[in-house]
Amino acid sequence: MEQIYRDVVQKKEAELCAWNKKSNIMGSVKLVLFFACAVIFIMLWLDPFSIVRGAAACSSLLLFFISFHIHERILRRIDVIRGLCGVAANDVKRISGTWSTFPDTGEEYADSGHAYATDLDIVGERSLFQFINRTNTYHGRKSLAKALLHSEYSVEQIRKRQKAVEELREDYEWAAYLEYLFSTIGVDDNFPQMLSEVQNEERFITFQFANPLTWLLRIVTCAAALSALFLKSNRCFFILGMLLLLQLSLGGIGTYRIKKYLGYTKTIAGRMAPYNLILQEIASRKFSSVLLTDIQSCLSEAMEGIRQLTSISSHMKYMANPIAGFLLNAVLLWDYKNAFDFQKWKQRYGGKAKEWFTAAGEFESFLSFAGLARTCDTVCLPVISEKDTKISAVQIGHPLLANRERVCNDFEMPHSIIIISGSNMSGKSTFMRTAGINMVLARAGSYVCAEYMCCPVLRIVTSMRIADRTTEGISTFYSELLRIRKMIDCAAEYKNVLFLIDEIFRGTNSVDRQKGAEGVLKRLHELGACGMITTHDLEICNLADETEIINYSFYEEYEGDEMYFDYQIKKGVSKTRNAEFLLKKIGIL
Repeated sequence: MEQIYRDVVQKKEAELCAWNKKSNIMGSVKLVLFFACAVIFIMLWLDPFSIVRGAAACSSLLLFFISFHIHERILRRIDVIRGLCGVAANDVKRISGTWSTFPDTGEEYADSGHAYATDLDIVGERSLFQFINRTNTYHGRKSLAKALLHSEYSVEQIRKRQKAVEELREDYEWAAYLEYLFSTIGVDDNFPQMLSEVQNEERFITFQFANPLTWLLRIVTCAAALSALFLKSNRCFFILGMLLLLQLSLGGIGTYRIKKYLGYTKTIAGRMAPYNLILQEIASRKFSSVLLTDIQSCLSEAMEGIRQLTSISSHMKYMANPIAGFLLNAVLLWDYKNAFDFQKWKQRYGGKAKEWFTAAGEFESFLSFAGLARTCDTVCLPVISEKDTKISAVQIGHPLLANRERVCNDFEMPHSIIIISGSNMSGKSTFMRTAGINMVLARAGSYVCAEYMCCPVLRIVTSMRIADRTTEGISTFYSELLRIRKMIDCAAEYKNVLFLIDEIFRGTNSVDRQKGAEGVLKRLHELGACGMITTHDLEICNLADETEIINYSFYEEYEGDEMYFDYQIKKGVSKTRNAEFLLKKIGIL
């Protein structure tokens, strides 16, 4: 896939070069036509009764507007090509391993109290969110974060999500185009406030004849302007002046109320237009999966409402120009028109708006999960089991590792507890995170990084990156105790809990570590939880002799003065230790 993406980038760059040349040519044509128009109109002004010059003036003006329209289309095409080139370039970064430069890390979704977010690198720097994220709107990011951090989907819902993700995987060009269109909207933190405002059906002015009266005032003002223009009567000019003064006064009086009523809708007006293209694309597509069909149905109903909101928003933009705003308010009470149009729109569509944007955000999150299948060399849609509690996987790997660096493992875990032993740097923690992050993806209805995977829906809790909380007077060991206490409480409250503990009780002596590990594992087993722990302490592995615990291990091999890791998980207790070797290697011993 990397070469395919590089070919797309190369192709788009060549197209961009060709269209830029067309743009330069059309820009020159516009400039020539502009000066030609100026010269011809000057000649026409010198001889206003010349039919030939009049015809030439009309023709040159028409040609100028045609060239202007053509140039605008060329510029829009250039924007699309540049956007698609950017999408493909980001895909190259994902495959080549340079994706950690992506600015959107989802850091604001990080929560130290979350069951697994930090330990499994779900959000934050070099995280799963940063890697797979193809969302470009507020609701898209929120939907993706929810699926990764707070998924509460049933087995049936996960299967429906898998069908939607699988369908979006098939057509890369169309998915890339949709990603580009969403990127033209962008993330705006004011969007929730805007939605709150459009859902509020409060009337701008409760007096029911207020809008008709403003229309009547506009009509009278326009009629007075035409009368003054053609009749050139002082009385007409006086009446027109009084009407303009009245409308400006009304505009001044209502400024604060109008600004408050339009709220954030006025500030994000420019972000509405791209939704029209997105809705058209989705509405014209034929889907087979249930969830995509539901989204399509929802967004098809939204098309007229979004079109009207886009129109209202574009009218609001005119007021950004002080001169245009002054004239429009003086003649047409433009601010009042926008407020009444917005009032009418809210009463008709306000209650549905959140559903529309949420559906569009869900579609974006599906694009992100579908993109994972085009990034990792080995992926599958996991089989979600309703009855079997066993986790089994063939060639499961960590999705955040580059394809050329990833080492995959076959693995099977019955509903029991596994102790993974091994020496330093042998791969214990990475494998545990591999299992955890793929379980998170499976729960979200996404592809996983494996040739085959079968698993139940498990609630994930972890204790891996434990640090002391100095300002609170809490040591590393006590922090871990608090974390494991939450883990036990979770296992007591919910069924089907998967726990992951890295280097259990590393902050205390070996005697207390072994005794504490035994107590924790027995308690979690009694509560019906399954999970993994890693340890350097081989004495803890002896717990397998007394309880339903299985030992797995990673270990290294030596050739002369060199140490090699194969990062392959094996059954049984680790056979090697490398701390003394490493101490000697760096000259401490």
